[in-house]
Amino acid sequence: MKRTTAVLVAGLLALSCGYAAHADEDHAAPSGKPLRVATTWEPVNQSLADLINGGAKVVSVGLGMGGPTAAVVKDGHYIVCGVETPGGFAKRKNAESECYRIN
Repeated sequence: MKRTTAVLVAGLLALSCGYAAHADEDHAAPSGKPLRVATTWEPVNQSLADLINGGAKVVSVGLGMGGPTAAVVKDGHYIVCGVETPGGFAKRKNAESECYRIN
């Protein structure tokens, strides 16, 4: 039990340090990094399930955005979705997805 708690605390500290390192960045200003350019990131008011059931094709899956992710194509637009699975610290009963159009 003590080892599990220590690992959990160490993980949370590592996450908080990562977020703190970027807290002072002005996200509206250009980053100054030559390979970073502005990208469309427009919220989509549909769940991943609704997009797929509506004819979107899954082109990629992976991990990111805090959990499983999927990239889908619908009507010529690429949409990236992050999924928060049931359970976890929030004791969530249902999965939730958050989707953004990137073109």
